[in-house]
Amino acid sequence: MTQQDSGSPSTRSEYVHVERATGSARLGPAIALGIAAAFAALIAAATDSLMAWVAPAALAAFAAWWIWVARITVAVDRDSIHFAAPLFRRSVPRETIAQVRVTPDDGMNPGILNWIAVPAEVDGEKLTRLNMGGAAALTITPSAGRGIQVVARDFETANRLAETLRA
Repeated sequence: MTQQDSGSPSTRSEYVHVERATGSARLGPAIALGIAAAFAALIAAATDSLMAWVAPAALAAFAAWWIWVARITVAVDRDSIHFAAPLFRRSVPRETIAQVRVTPDDGMNPGILNWIAVPAEVDGEKLTRLNMGGAAALTITPSAGRGIQVVARDFETANRLAETLRA
């Protein structure tokens, strides 16, 4: 039986989980981009160049993308775990998973780079962190290679995903 967690259905996956930014993590960047687009539109209106409208249009499009499209997807099938985020895709064979653990998280990325998928070091382990804010981190450590950490909105969601990966 296929389990679905607030994402689009996948015919190959046994379980699909989708994380999206919520609350101020979703609206804050969109508002900032909207303000920047408004200022860029004022500048474009003051010029006679049609090319000046590219910047406000791009800023508005990025804000719309952030609100309606940006997400992290974890799809689990019989053989692999597939991770997808903006500018990031990776599949990990299930038999290579050495450890799956759930820990508390503050929802902030360590370091200066604040994108959805960032390289990070947690407890001495180098991994890729997929984060759109949340209270719990699911860390997947393969027997070889770089681990992946997915920040989930709450412990219930992270534990449900961990149990699916352990099964």
